[in-house]
Amino acid sequence: MSEKKKVYVETTVVSDATALPARDVVQLGRQVTTREWWATARQKFDLYSSDRRYDDGLEEIWRIKREIAAEYSTIEAYFKGMFDYQEELRQQGVEFIRLPPRTVSKEHLVC
Repeated sequence: MSEKKKVYVETTVVSDATALPARDVVQLGRQVTTREWWATARQKFDLYSSDRRYDDGLEEIWRIKREIAAEYSTIEAYFKGMFDYQEELRQQGVEFIRLPPRTVSKEHLVC
């Protein structure tokens, strides 16, 4: 078996391979192409990078993780509020159903 060729990988390659999908079409295309290359290059080549580039890559990964955690917290808070509201509506519905027909008034209706 022949020895793999060595390839130096710049930070931009790691960033494009790991970043969240970009809104810019050109950047998104670069990300897709890089991810496809990255998926096959690891088997074909020995990939190298300088320590500084490695540190930059780790910094980018931690930045992405912080963004994801912030988005998750926002979504979690939104849905918790929605579930609390749904539970309140469910309780009102149960109370409404339990009332005898003649005791229903406007205050029991939710609009």
